Amino acid sequence: MYYAQMFCYGTDNNHVGITGIRGCLGAVFAAPNHLYAVHIPPMNAQRDAQGATAFTAMITGAEGANPAGNLYLFVNGMNRTQAHDEARAMKEDLGGAPCQVYRIMANLGDKTGTAQADSVVIKVERMIGGVDLSYKRDDDLKWVDGGRQKTGCYYPAMDGSFGSAKVPDAPAFTGGWFQMNRATCSILNVH
Repeated sequence: MYYAQMFCYGTDNNHVGITGIRGCLGAVFAAPNHLYAVHIPPMNAQRDAQGATAFTAMITGAEGANPAGNLYLFVNGMNRTQAHDEARAMKEDLGGAPCQVYRIMANLGDKTGTAQADSVVIKVERMIGGVDLSYKRDDDLKWVDGGRQKTGCYYPAMDGSFGSAKVPDAPAFTGGWFQMNRATCSILNVH
């Protein structure tokens, strides 16, 4: 299990996630035998592109050019208006991998669907025949030590501030997760 913290990226065979995002971009690439995750906070176009490039380089370094798999990007409410452009750039770096942007629009407090919705945690787990995409309010989780260490950080500003390998505590997995689907998210296929 690996959960990407701000500015960091990493991998696990079966379970990855992104720690609390509000204005950040979370991305997961699901290769046939591995999952990859990155957490890209909103900084500026150059720093955001640096995060995307580090993420796609990790994937192509492990999987080769034009890797098989699907790319999923996650944003919270109306934040990150440039997410489609960021997705298109990552898709291109990954040789045209199928790509979707999930804009979470439900179950995140009084300001759900706005730029001020509650912070959200993303969870992606490998299932028979694909992956399960779900989310939960960050305030509904307790973070504990455990999981895989990050592969790296593309910017050192927050490196180590949250801890090196945090995951939701075991009770967090017993319920309260919302499936990402057209009832909870605006889903955009990136061409």
